[in-house]
Amino acid sequence: MMQLVVVKFRDPTTFDYWATVEETDKSKCNICFAVGLLLEENDDIVKVALLCSEDRHTFRGWVNIPGSSVLSCDVIKEVDWEVLDV
Repeated sequence: MMQLVVVKFRDPTTFDYWATVEETDKSKCNICFAVGLLLEENDDIVKVALLCSEDRHTFRGWVNIPGSSVLSCDVIKEVDWEVLDV
């Protein structure tokens, strides 16, 4: 059984222009959300995929989120593949 999840995480933000110290002090990382099938979750990484093949062995559109960036990982639903095969 796989899990459908919503992952809230801090996304690194890059600024490419000259700025004062005051302006850089105000800059923050963006808070983002990833929604999809949970492929892996441990202290180092959370992997979430957008697409899954019918045989459930091939994925597309996945994101690797460093574990240190994850703020929360909430399970929305347990995916029962047997029910979906009907």
